[in-house]
Amino acid sequence: MNRIERLATRFRDAIEAALNAGKFRNDVNFCRFPSGCCGHTSDLLAKFFYESGIRTWYISGEYKGESSWNAQNHAWLQTEDGTIIDITGDQFKNHKRILRYEKRVYVGEMDHFHRLFEMREPVIGYEEVGPDWLGETKVQRITRERYEKIQNYL
Repeated sequence: MNRIERLATRFRDAIEAALNAGKFRNDVNFCRFPSGCCGHTSDLLAKFFYESGIRTWYISGEYKGESSWNAQNHAWLQTEDGTIIDITGDQFKNHKRILRYEKRVYVGEMDHFHRLFEMREPVIGYEEVGPDWLGETKVQRITRERYEKIQNYL
């Protein structure tokens, strides 16, 4: 297991430990982790990697399948060399057929599952951003609080 995979697994384990300890009981997104929170999780994981000296980019995509009315969205991280880091892919474990994916932590090359998603622009690189002169926004506060809860289990 390489460093990126160790860090990604450690972060996923910390989220699950915080979840099991009831830290996300009142969190609309994280109370049902990993389902429905791949974007938020990718943001937090990007911060963790940034603090570990690893630069990543936020990737999101949409799978439409045969119709756009039941499109599925997904997000993950990618390194400069194209390595995918996805710690929420298993939210698709109950899907049937083509979108079924059971990998709890995936670190590697673009695989069949991730190719199913049409990438959106822009691909966003993570940069540390602090509160502006108006103070911390609600979104910044929620993100900070989530990250602090996870940090307690790293």
